[in-house]
Amino acid sequence: WKVGVRAETYYDNNISRSSSALTNQRNLSKDDYVLLPSVTATLVQPFGRQSVFLNGDVGYAFHRYNDELNRRRAKISGGVGGILGPCRPLVFGSYQAAQSDLANLDIGTTKNLQQVFATAIGAQCARSSGPGAAFMVQRSDVKNSASRVKESDTTTEIANVQLLYSRPTLGTFSAGIGYSSSEFPNRIIPGRPVGDGFFTQSYFVGYSRKIGQRLTVTGQGGLTHLKREFAPTGTNQSFNSKTYSGDVTYGLGERIEFEVRGSRAIMPSQQVGKTFDKTTKADALVRYKAGDRLSFEGGYSWQKINSNADTAAALLVVSNAETDALYGNVSFSPNDRLSLSLTVRYEERDANLPQFTYTATRIGVSAQTSF
Repeated sequence: WKVGVRAETYYDNNISRSSSALTNQRNLSKDDYVLLPSVTATLVQPFGRQSVFLNGDVGYAFHRYNDELNRRRAKISGGVGGILGPCRPLVFGSYQAAQSDLANLDIGTTKNLQQVFATAIGAQCARSSGPGAAFMVQRSDVKNSASRVKESDTTTEIANVQLLYSRPTLGTFSAGIGYSSSEFPNRIIPGRPVGDGFFTQSYFVGYSRKIGQRLTVTGQGGLTHLKREFAPTGTNQSFNSKTYSGDVTYGLGERIEFEVRGSRAIMPSQQVGKTFDKTTKADALVRYKAGDRLSFEGGYSWQKINSNADTAAALLVVSNAETDALYGNVSFSPNDRLSLSLTVRYEERDANLPQFTYTATRIGVSAQTSF
């Protein structure tokens, strides 16, 4: 097991992720310097054919000009995994806490600690060749500290089952069905004793294969049916959407690697006034390893979000937003225990509300050591 400390600091010329007018309305300084010290821990303890694992990163965010955004930060996960005959069962849990991204908060809110609790149990039963199966059951709870944002607290339960078939020369094929239920317990609908929510049911097929030593392909696609528990008159209560995820990685020799990935998913919205976000993403990256100690990474990221905006008509809600980003990273490790990095990111967002249309540049450095 390993324990370490990390210190990250960055300058952001638009910490509010909004227009200048909205930044002033929120009584924030538009640019800021942020310090993120943290303690990290990694543990893997085998016992027989099973093992216990834990990953933790706990710290605090300090802002030079906007101290109302100072907040604790945590990302902890752990569980038990192992081998039982042809199956690999897993029990997993995680906890996250951080200040909400201001791009996802309504106009009148800035201070909000968002906490996410998740538990899951699953197993994959398959051999290197032949048929197999897998299942997973998961629950996650999102809780917010700001009174105006508690309406977006959610409880989401997910279950899916897959059938698998593998051949070393062909790859792995999969087909499955998934179900989810998302509830907003604090968003009470007049005339109903329970909160708002929605259900999804998904059918999907997938494929993955490593072709030679250079090319790896993974993909999954299908159809998701969403049904809302409540919708205003004249609004569709259900619809179908294509959902997918894919990743292609290609290594050009031992030093250069290219990666392209994309996805579309429907998730509960974390912004007041919305129920769901249909998020489409695409990323293109290139990595270059100059040696054992020095590496570079650069990429382009695109994201588009489409959401309903009828849950709370009195609120100004971002129902459509498109974000483009360019970023680069340089990492240097003078020895096995110390690592340093420099990161630059430029971001543009175009939203249906001009208050949330912005550009932002972030430049940061970090240092991490482990014992």
